[in-house]
Amino acid sequence: MAGVIGLLGSPIVFLPIVGGILGLFIPAAAVVLGFLGKSKEPQARGFWLTGLITGFIGVGMALVSIVIWSVFFATVPNSSF
Repeated sequence: MAGVIGLLGSPIVFLPIVGGILGLFIPAAAVVLGFLGKSKEPQARGFWLTGLITGFIGVGMALVSIVIWSVFFATVPNSSF
């Protein structure tokens, strides 16, 4: 469930830098809970596998957002007034 919520809340990663950092929390929780579910409930494969897949997608989107915004802000020229 955390992975699905992380994907539904993924538009937050379009906020500069802070959105990418905030976008890491819920998908990271989905990955952790997916691995916990894998070890404790192996017969519920569909649930923990969905959590792992959506969690990794959410973490990847957040990391890509952080990199893109960092590169963007690093290449924008400074203008002194």
